[in-house]
Formats: sequence, C-alpha cells, structure tokens
Amino acid sequence: MSKNPLTLTRQTLYELVWSKPMSDLAKEFNMSDVGLAKRCRAVDVPIPYRGYWARKAAGQEPPKIPIPKYRSRTPQATASPITPPTKIGPKEILREGPEPHIHFALPTDTPPPEAQQRPGVPVLQQRIAALQLTHATAIADTCAIVRRTAK
Repeated sequence: MSKNPLTLTRQTLYELVWSKPMSDLAKEFNMSDVGLAKRCRAVDVPIPYRGYWARKAAGQEPPKIPIPKYRSRTPQATASPITPPTKIGPKEILREGPEPHIHFALPTDTPPPEAQQRPGVPVLQQRIAALQLTHATAIADTCAIVRRTAK
C-alpha cells in the first residue's frame, strides 16, 4: 500500500462519483473503474447509471440517485421461515456500526520495491542498449519477410 493514503467520507465519495465519469476518477485513484464501483457498492454509495454521462454531454440534467442513509443493524422479529416475501424489489442492506470512511492509496512516482530489486533487470537493460536498434527508413531496409510481402 502507498505511504500516502487518502481517506474519504461516504458523502465526499458520492460527490466525486457523480462529478466525473468512473473511468476518469478511477485513474486518479490508480485503480480500475470496476474496483472503484465495488468500493462504492460496499459502502452503499450509488454510482451513475448507464447513459448518465451521455445525457449530461447532450445538455440534459439527468436525475442523480440520492445517497441512502447508512443504517445500523437492528434486531427484527422474524415471521415463520415459510412465509414468502410480500414485495419483490431491491434487497434492504443493513450495516453494523457507524458510517464508514473509505481509504484509497494515491499513486506514487516510484515503482514498487519488488520491481526495483528483481534480479537480471540491469543485465537485460544493458543487452537491449547494446543492440543499437535503428528505425527502418525504407521497406527495403527491413527483414526479408517484410520485403517479400511488399513486393
């Protein structure tokens, strides 16, 4: 994990997610848009629906899904286990504890330590530099297969 973590509240994450597309926001957090969506789902932060940003680009003002209240688990009296559900709809999500904070690691400019300490990397870099590769300026300067295809 990075040395400079970023901690956001649900409300701040909600505002960020609805301010720009997930793919752009995920790049800022150095993660994939799917990973960011999973983090949002884990803390009950709704994400823009399909077509939201296209409608915004077309000049419309599409509605936002409001952020739900983060609920604590409360004991409920249960009916008999055979009773079928009366309403089919979204499953109610109940969470325990206070409203969470979401932690992100900001990208760093240095590669991870395991990439710096891999054996053989300096040797390979020296071998590549010793090849003295040049760009071909004409098709005749390329390999035999490319010359034959060009003819």
